[in-house]
Amino acid sequence: NNCLLEEYNEKDLNEDLQNKINETNSFLNKYNVSVGYQEPVTKFTYKYNENKVYYAASTIKMLDALYIYDKASKGEIDLNSTITYQSKHLRGASIKMGKKSYGDKIKIKDLVSYAVIYSDNIAHAMLLDYIGKANLREYGRSLGAKYTLDSDDFGEITVNDALIYLEALNKYLNTNTENAKELKSYFVNSEQNYLNFPDNNIEAVQKYGEYDVYYHENGIVYVEKPYLVSILTLHGKNEKIIRDINSKMLELHNLFILNRKSRCQNILEN
Repeated sequence: NNCLLEEYNEKDLNEDLQNKINETNSFLNKYNVSVGYQEPVTKFTYKYNENKVYYAASTIKMLDALYIYDKASKGEIDLNSTITYQSKHLRGASIKMGKKSYGDKIKIKDLVSYAVIYSDNIAHAMLLDYIGKANLREYGRSLGAKYTLDSDDFGEITVNDALIYLEALNKYLNTNTENAKELKSYFVNSEQNYLNFPDNNIEAVQKYGEYDVYYHENGIVYVEKPYLVSILTLHGKNEKIIRDINSKMLELHNLFILNRKSRCQNILEN
């Protein structure tokens, strides 16, 4: 067990794994993308084009949700308290809040569900107004992210920052409290979830971001040993590209897990 859980190190980088990394790099060369992967227990990490900065679009809503639920777990926010919908919050692409009227009082947890499941922009505006842009920026920076909300209300992102957000979200969801289960259900049931593998009943926690040529998906894929993945693209909304890239991440993940088990088994036998 100690062997299985130990942090990734040079003993793991055998010829098979190096060849798979090279193969993955070659595969990604045909796309205009950045990709990040991490096995959260051992910290085995793969990154491609990691320093490229993208418009974050609605991926920032993952941080909205994490901030709210993290503060709720510490007793600093009541998820059932309400925020009043005002004209200043009006935004396009708001499938749920677009049916509401100014003056309506909406529960905070409902706003989080709208922002995560439907990527509702009014819900994001209301949550950001409630949290405070400076506070959310500082929260992202406190986690270790570099580009949180540097510009407008959506900001920029790299796969480095995305993996930092995902690591924090994974840690929170693994507390397995009722609030964590509730939040996880929002992400699992989110629209445009192309990180799951429905044919194999594999779920994924996911939040997409879409604007013009920018299309991204960040999430946690729940195979036997879950992994974190960030796919940032300049190809517009393209389900096939996301699914093809994530399939390559799953191949890399499975090979690493198989090699680690084999190495640990050899230690046990010898």
